[in-house]
Amino acid sequence: MRAYSPFLIFFVAAGCADRSPAPAAQDSSVSGFAEAPQANARAREAPPAEARPLKAVVATSAPALMAPTAPNAPQQVAAPVVQRKLIRSAALRIEVAHVDSAMRLVDAAMQSHEAMVANAQVSQVSEKRRDATVSIRVPANRFDETLTELRRIGAVRNENISTQDVSREYTDLEIRLGVKEQTVARLRSLLATRTGKLSDVLEVEEALGSAIAELEQMKGERRFYDNQVAMSSITLSLFEPTIGGPQIARPIAAAMRASLEVFGSSVAQVIYVVTFLIPWIAFFGLLWWTLTRLGIRWPIRNGRHILHS
Repeated sequence: MRAYSPFLIFFVAAGCADRSPAPAAQDSSVSGFAEAPQANARAREAPPAEARPLKAVVATSAPALMAPTAPNAPQQVAAPVVQRKLIRSAALRIEVAHVDSAMRLVDAAMQSHEAMVANAQVSQVSEKRRDATVSIRVPANRFDETLTELRRIGAVRNENISTQDVSREYTDLEIRLGVKEQTVARLRSLLATRTGKLSDVLEVEEALGSAIAELEQMKGERRFYDNQVAMSSITLSLFEPTIGGPQIARPIAAAMRASLEVFGSSVAQVIYVVTFLIPWIAFFGLLWWTLTRLGIRWPIRNGRHILHS
């Protein structure tokens, strides 16, 4: 009996271990039976779900099932369209027969293309020759048409067309202007709800005044850009041809100019020679005067000087 006691103890312990979880399982089953009536009651209280036909369910879920899945595919975002801001200008130099007639043609061209004169100046160069300079502002969409019509006024001697892209500057200005408007709005809201000390209120008012001044300055810059972009500028120079004399006078005038050049060169050579000789003439004159004072006379006779007491 004593020899089998360890085996008996082992089997008794194993049986106790197998029966130990039974109360917990029994408790869970009991709780499950206890919760079943509550679940049934909630199901009875819930409103009945709307019955959907099978075809509708299939039609609704079919596109989702048939659509290809691409979890790593990037989403396509529409890029904002930025309108380019271009400032165009041109300068024309045109030779015309009569400035007055050309100015009338310029006025007609401006009226037909809705342009305006920014500045006009007419000058009398000589008795028979006049020049004119006209600054024109024309809508940007009619810039090329206006240039084409102005070229017909006379013979174009010089033409220069330039285009300045200010899109980047305009975009930066728009961003800074939006930020400044938000700053002004926050300061106004803060000033309206501020109930602190008078010094704090005055500080907010000062900051608001500075922000408003900067905001108005930015708005002025934006109006300037808008005006420059909307209206292109054309500088028109009109001049009459120079009236020349008879053909026979040209060679005579050329010969006279050449003769004067030769005469001038001759006078210059004489001046050089005189300038070179004057010091030597003075030197020899002084030497002659000194010898004369010493009683030495020229020429020397018989190899001896003639001295006078």
